[in-house]
Amino acid sequence: MTFKMLAWPDDAQRVEVAEGLVLPDRLRGVESTPYEGQRVKLALELRAYRYRVVSLTLDVEGEREITGSTLRKLPVGHLVNGIAWTYARTPGPNGEERFSPIPQWDRPEDGPDSDTLLRVAHLFALEYASGGTPVRRIEADLDVPRSTAENWVRRAKDRGLIRAAS
Repeated sequence: MTFKMLAWPDDAQRVEVAEGLVLPDRLRGVESTPYEGQRVKLALELRAYRYRVVSLTLDVEGEREITGSTLRKLPVGHLVNGIAWTYARTPGPNGEERFSPIPQWDRPEDGPDSDTLLRVAHLFALEYASGGTPVRRIEADLDVPRSTAENWVRRAKDRGLIRAAS
């Protein structure tokens, strides 16, 4: 699935979810490649550092109809995650990066440096906001064992780099 942002509300409040990472309190997006012949539009609000679905519009193609089964099969969590990450990876109105790709890096042998902990905080906060599993995201994106990811999250929280508490 791929997603397209419908709008970044001009009046949206900006919320710092981690040191240096700001997200809007509202997002709207649409799945741009219809999932099983359906088009899904979502409106999200950031509450307690996590995006919640406040509006969902489902359109179906052709002779199909929307049934209870159709609704139960809708991967809402996956859609929320996709919209939040699409927003984060889309350049801002002035071309600024919201969330930069992870650069090639050498894992410090004596523990994480400040830049690594900041990256951990950003990954954690964005994955938490999108309804995902933050430690798993860090483990996968930084290619570290789960125990290391958990330790780095604890260190980032201890330094006050992560606002979300999970």
